[in-house]
Amino acid sequence: MPGTEARKRSVLVRLGALCGLLAPFTFTVGWAVGGMAQPDAFSLLNDEVSDLGAVTADQSWIYNQVGANLTGLLVAALAFALWRAGSFRPPSEVGMLALGIVGVGVFLDGFLRLDCRAIDAGCEAGGTSGLATAHQVESLITVTAMFVAIFALARAFTKSEHWQGRRLPTLVAGFATVAGMIGGTMLSGFEVEGGGLAMRVGLTAWFAWVALVSYRLLHLDSGRARPTSTPDRHQSVASAATPHG
Repeated sequence: MPGTEARKRSVLVRLGALCGLLAPFTFTVGWAVGGMAQPDAFSLLNDEVSDLGAVTADQSWIYNQVGANLTGLLVAALAFALWRAGSFRPPSEVGMLALGIVGVGVFLDGFLRLDCRAIDAGCEAGGTSGLATAHQVESLITVTAMFVAIFALARAFTKSEHWQGRRLPTLVAGFATVAGMIGGTMLSGFEVEGGGLAMRVGLTAWFAWVALVSYRLLHLDSGRARPTSTPDRHQSVASAATPHG
């Protein structure tokens, strides 16, 4: 039945939007709490987030299972909810697909682990095993998908009356993400302090945007479920008093 299908879609959309709202929280817990579990030599200013899930990392499950596995599932659920949103979903299949790829990539990040941390003696580029190499490839794909998702959806928002107001904050978050991620990579490559912090700032900007999209999606679905108008009492009385032949 059409009504049952609409209610089922609404439930899926709301659940996906709530998952998107949780994603920034679980990711932040992963790198912040996971960082506190490392020895004093580990630096949030200089060391990469991926080091927290390395084979040699202390309490690596905090990042791998909470910051990566769980966060990836939450982001993928948001991408699915956007696709199921119907008439008010953003008109960009590319953006939604890229968002889904980010979710899958972040999820896999919890399994494709580096061999070691930068603070470990003799560790170079996270290790040379097949798993470490797979991590590097996955990270490149995931970060690229992050860029594609945020800018593709920013462009799509201009074509939708439901999402037009989200274009500017999306672009701001997008440029902040690019600056943080690329800037962090360059700083780390030149062995200049601040690379780890810059990457965290870029990732935080991206996940803040995820929360923004999730909140808007939840608001739109709630608005659709709310009656848009109430019949005028006088018109109802007049209609009832009119004789029908």
